Amino acid sequence: MVLVTERFVNLATVTFKGKGASSSPMVVLPPTEVTEFGDTESSRGVIRNAIDDVVAKVAAPRPLEA
Repeated sequence: MVLVTERFVNLATVTFKGKGASSSPMVVLPPTEVTEFGDTESSRGVIRNAIDDVVAKVAAPRPLEA
């Protein structure tokens, strides 16, 4: 899995394909002043929130299928 801003989606996609992992999951952060040009600590906060959201979604219990 890779965490990228929208600016680097194409680069990440090409890198995945070059390594033979074209179906690897990618979490894309929205382009904001913080993620693109902000200080390191602010960017880390945005990234932590994004990772927490991904973990919550992946770890959420799924409904039983009938």
